[in-house]
Amino acid sequence: MTIAVIPGRYDAGPADITIASVRSLANKEMLKKFDPSAHKLVMIDEANYAVAAQHQAVLDHFGVLNMHEGSLGQNPVLVGFTATMGRSDGQSLGKVFDHIAFHR
Repeated sequence: MTIAVIPGRYDAGPADITIASVRSLANKEMLKKFDPSAHKLVMIDEANYAVAAQHQAVLDHFGVLNMHEGSLGQNPVLVGFTATMGRSDGQSLGKVFDHIAFHR
């Protein structure tokens, strides 16, 4: 199993697991290096930021926004984790996530 951490050297090619900040991936030249069809899962920590413009651009690149039944299995699955379900700007995480699996 290979693991890549971005920022860092990506010139070695794709890895089985890639760890990257949204800030790094928001760089268009960096984002172009990632073929969405080669990924099965996009995982977001601090998912309460997923509705922000920079996150939206990255998620759109991977095809995980506005998924329809016909695209299931073709696009990566999106999973998010957060301890902060509410946002002070009132934006709903439902804009990005369909289901809440656990909430305390």
